Amino acid sequence: MSNSFQPDILVLCCGSALAAGSLLPEGYRNEEGFRARFVRLPCGSKLESVNLVKLIERGIDGVVVITCPEGACRSIFGSARAGNRVRYAATCLEEAGIGAARLGVVHGQGLGEKEMIAVAEERARAVHDLGPNPMKLEVDTIAGEEYAR
Repeated sequence: MSNSFQPDILVLCCGSALAAGSLLPEGYRNEEGFRARFVRLPCGSKLESVNLVKLIERGIDGVVVITCPEGACRSIFGSARAGNRVRYAATCLEEAGIGAARLGVVHGQGLGEKEMIAVAEERARAVHDLGPNPMKLEVDTIAGEEYAR
């Protein structure tokens, strides 16, 4: 990743995709060329497309959802449902001119910290080509106060 843009990537991870005893990195992780934040979900099937779009609307450069493998979900169709919702939200972003590559889904099992960072890096590469999120608020400071424009 060559220019100074460092995407902010949010990784939403189904708890069933993690390795036994594995903990998610806390807070933001500054990696080479991107920043990642990891959030554990009880189940990826609980995500709604509108919430994924809202994350982008609030300024996150990219989101990747890690679900358990299809057929291995405790909710039977949960990982397939999550994948469909991510793809639908990505289609909406593409139609709006924001870029479908800002959202992605990965099926994983037994993932540890290194594997999750690698997933975040892959999404950061895709987002990097799109540039900064055009919905990210620009903040000006006027007389010591911040104003969004």
